[in-house]
Amino acid sequence: MNRSHEPLAEMPSVLRRRSLLESMTPDHDGQLIAAEARSRRCRTNLALLRAPLAGLDLDTRDQATLTWLADRDPDAVNAVRALLERARAAPPIPDRVVAD
Repeated sequence: MNRSHEPLAEMPSVLRRRSLLESMTPDHDGQLIAAEARSRRCRTNLALLRAPLAGLDLDTRDQATLTWLADRDPDAVNAVRALLERARAAPPIPDRVVAD
């Protein structure tokens, strides 16, 4: 079946929903409104990821990694945050004693 005459039929149904299409309309500056929502989501996710790392010195690479992670989907951000919280709460791992 040739669907070239039906471009919307090839799009995932989630993209065809009117609410999503409306959220991507240009604002007065010609920028996508969706970019604003993405920016807010990233700021929120970044705060969630930094919380379990409070008190640690984070270098530029650490900050860049957290920023990259903050732009992932919410399930990934929550999984990493939960992992960081569990690691922070866990007792320290004793150093191994190497027998001579």
